[in-house]
Amino acid sequence: MYFISSAYQNIYPDNKRSLFKNLLETPISGDNLCIKIDSVHLQKKIDVVDNEIIFISYTDPSNDTLENHRAKGLIGKFALFEYSISHHVRSCVVCIKFLPTYYPIKEFARTFNLFAKEYLENRVLLTTAHDSDARLALIVKSKCDVIASFSYLKILGFAPSTFVTYTKKIEDHVKFKNHAYMLDPKKKYYFKLIRSGVKYARNRYNKSFYTPQIIKIYCDQVSYSIESSKAKKLVAVLPGFEDNNCQKYDYYPTNPVKIKLNGSYLNSFKFKIADEQGKQLKFSTGFATYINASLVTTENTSKMNEEILTMISSDQLSKKIYTNNENNCFTIHLPKTLFKGPYRKWFMSVLNISLPSISPNIYNGENTITVTEIDDVIEEDANNVDTTEKNKKRKKNQNPNPYTVTIVPANYKTIDSLLAQFSRPIQKKTKIVVGVESVGLVSFVNESQRLKKISMHPNLALTLGLINQLPPEKMDVMDLTLKPKESYIASYEPDLKITENLYCKLLCNELVQSYFGDKNEEILKFLPLRNSSQQKSFFQEFHQKTKVEINSSSLSSLSFKLTRENANELIQFENKEVPTHMTLLIEREN
Repeated sequence: MYFISSAYQNIYPDNKRSLFKNLLETPISGDNLCIKIDSVHLQKKIDVVDNEIIFISYTDPSNDTLENHRAKGLIGKFALFEYSISHHVRSCVVCIKFLPTYYPIKEFARTFNLFAKEYLENRVLLTTAHDSDARLALIVKSKCDVIASFSYLKILGFAPSTFVTYTKKIEDHVKFKNHAYMLDPKKKYYFKLIRSGVKYARNRYNKSFYTPQIIKIYCDQVSYSIESSKAKKLVAVLPGFEDNNCQKYDYYPTNPVKIKLNGSYLNSFKFKIADEQGKQLKFSTGFATYINASLVTTENTSKMNEEILTMISSDQLSKKIYTNNENNCFTIHLPKTLFKGPYRKWFMSVLNISLPSISPNIYNGENTITVTEIDDVIEEDANNVDTTEKNKKRKKNQNPNPYTVTIVPANYKTIDSLLAQFSRPIQKKTKIVVGVESVGLVSFVNESQRLKKISMHPNLALTLGLINQLPPEKMDVMDLTLKPKESYIASYEPDLKITENLYCKLLCNELVQSYFGDKNEEILKFLPLRNSSQQKSFFQEFHQKTKVEINSSSLSSLSFKLTRENANELIQFENKEVPTHMTLLIEREN
């Protein structure tokens, strides 16, 4: 057993909390040995700001300020910032580069304001507008403009969409010293212009902006493992953390993977700790990182009867080949072709998976309501007119241009927030009033002089309480007909959780089919889901491996789909930017 720590810096003074090396007291040979990570211990303290840059330009600087700047030079450091200053005839431009560190909110605002007092004539200030709620206000005084990066605004809690994308004119104005490259035209969408006024943050100061979705541990002394479309030295995948709260992180993997050492003479172990994209984590100053690793002997290592694969849906090389890759349906091009070899069977199992945490309860494809106007000109006389003939005449008299309103797919928490998506446009266009009665039931009132037909997907009708179960037969649409001045009150209370997805199926194209209900499907795992707006993603580790036989003799790529539990449609996630990540185990058996 080996405890590797970033604290031992006598021999390796450059050790960092996320990149460190320890010398072994007794050198070993890696032949027939595998390493596995038994536990990881670190402090949840990530740099809040990571080399963010803003530009501030203001006109009519005072003479005293200009002389002060000339005396101190155009480039320098101030506390937690680096700065560069450029002078024009009647204007001054300052570039501020925030050094990577952990910024508590009050310290962040205080340091920035000290800089503003000395170098910006207090033209730009930060205040804690709602101190208890950790929200900031940005004060930009007249004759002053601020150009900020998207990530900087998000860290401060502002919505970047409220500001203006910078223009070529601003770019020409802000060219000086070593920071001109930051305003490359190819990068213009990474900056926003903030004009004078007081800007209040919508969200809290986001000190958790750079926290990892998952944590990856790499070891230089292993042979290799497959990480999507590349061969890497990944030895462990662990859940990330949402809160950058400086508390301790202790994790003990349920199924620690075993990775073969490279077989050479080993006198040290070097580890790197990274995020889901493989980028090294930038920990702020804190207590040391500790990794508890053990070396185990392995049999048949020369035949490679086991392989570890980690798949991430956002893999860039695979995205170039398979341009339609999304987090619910993606294909990964493997860095090398895997073969079953001389073994009789080989199997795939999932050791862990990280998924986006929120799926909608109103789905795309089930999110439209159509209102059709029908001329009520047919007399109900069954003795004179055949029923089929009546229906044909009524169909001819339908409005050829029905009105359709589309509801934004999302996870709605209240019935009022859902009705707000379609009630007003439907009332304005069709004179059908949609509301909630005092008893909590949804109602539809036809205030027009025409017969109206309302059509929607059965799942949407289920959510609104119009029905209490799905039709036994496959039905794509549910109709509700309202006569003039007629009202309809739902029979059941609306239930926004009834269509939430509690489970999903993970399918892989290279597997032997398994029974699921009355169908055969290539199911790798049946997964529980979680709907939590507090987290971007959630991590699952499986105590028991479910081995599924692979249905081919070789693998050069793998395709995965996440589908709804009782349907073939893809599961939908609210956040399409959060990738799906999983660790797979390939086992060969005689």
